[in-house]
Amino acid sequence: MTKAAWAAKKDEIVKLTPGTTRAKFVYNLSRASYQKEWGSEWKGPGFFARFLAVVFRIVPKVGPFKGPGFKPATPETERMFMASFNSTLDHYRAYMQQVRTSTPRPLSNENLDVGRTTRARQYTLADATYLREAA
Repeated sequence: MTKAAWAAKKDEIVKLTPGTTRAKFVYNLSRASYQKEWGSEWKGPGFFARFLAVVFRIVPKVGPFKGPGFKPATPETERMFMASFNSTLDHYRAYMQQVRTSTPRPLSNENLDVGRTTRARQYTLADATYLREAA
């Protein structure tokens, strides 16, 4: 993510924090640091995944093998993301304050796909989930 941010917003980043360089901005984590923080139980990709990676590096990037291009977010998209993020953070802080001061009220059983509580047979994906959980 930091590589993409640097590529898309380098001028803005340097303007906000003079003296910033790519090496200072792009997040790098050594294997030793990773293992110290999260352990060494992670297993790398297997033979088939590595083989496919080599094949896709060789195949020309045309037709169905042409991946979607990276497009930086527009100012409107950034504004919408930040508003959503700030709203989520405000709700989280309110819930945490409630936990500190009293018994928290239960979270609503809202279906986040449709933005409201749904009843049985209104939303087939939710019905299938409830059936799977009950089994």
